[in-house]
Amino acid sequence: MPKLLAKLRKKAKKGKEKNQIHLGMALNIMANFYAYDKKDFNTSISLREEAIGLYRVMSKKKKYPFTLLHYKSLNSLGRTYQLMNKSALAFKNYLEALDILKPILEKKTMKNYAYLALSYRILSQLKLEDKDFKSAKIYYKQALDIYQRLFTRNISNLHRVYLIEMEKLFAKIEAKRGELSTAKRHYKKAIHSYKKLNQSTHLKYNLEIAKTLNDLALLDLENKPIEAGIELHQAIALAKKSLKIDYRLAQQTLAKSYAYRSYLAYLEEDRESASRFYRMSRVRLPSNQ
Repeated sequence: MPKLLAKLRKKAKKGKEKNQIHLGMALNIMANFYAYDKKDFNTSISLREEAIGLYRVMSKKKKYPFTLLHYKSLNSLGRTYQLMNKSALAFKNYLEALDILKPILEKKTMKNYAYLALSYRILSQLKLEDKDFKSAKIYYKQALDIYQRLFTRNISNLHRVYLIEMEKLFAKIEAKRGELSTAKRHYKKAIHSYKKLNQSTHLKYNLEIAKTLNDLALLDLENKPIEAGIELHQAIALAKKSLKIDYRLAQQTLAKSYAYRSYLAYLEEDRESASRFYRMSRVRLPSNQ
């Protein structure tokens, strides 16, 4: 791959747009590989910054589509800093991405405004992680307002998923603020919405329901253990059904369900079950299951 990048860099220097596009794509692909597969964040950042510099120059010459590519690359850089637990640098890049996006909103397409909503949603999630609940709620409301205006007419299942994800984000904000009854109500609303989608999509959203049930069970573990047990039982059943669809994510969901089930058994002073569920949370299932 280094040889390929060297070749693409040489071609891009000639100034042809096609070659510059190919270089930008290759840089971002390699940055993803180093961030997510190799966990070599410094190399990933170096490659991503090269792509950002390239798109910055290209967007000055031609606003579309290079401003959007510049925006996406900055978001990806922000995500890398999040993986490194450097929230201040993540926020800086996400905010810069948002500022870059705003000028192209003169082209009033649903896609452009969906990206704007995405930025506000990312900022809300980041502020939630930083326990800045006031800012998290402000960004959440900005994202939700855009989604609701975008999807008033001709709403598709994809758009409904965006709105459900906003429901879950609000639940997380309220849970962190200690408003557990509000959080639980919104998690339950999200689960109900996913179930409605399942009726027309061959149970495509089973895994999302399982993940949301885990979130709901976490709030019930200590105060409503019977409800938590029921929620975790349902989550485990749905996650198992999803192993053939998305093995990795289903396995992660199962691990969390079993970990919560272990804690629940510990609270019930059932040490044997607690130990068994803990071991199950650590076991990697065979990939052919």
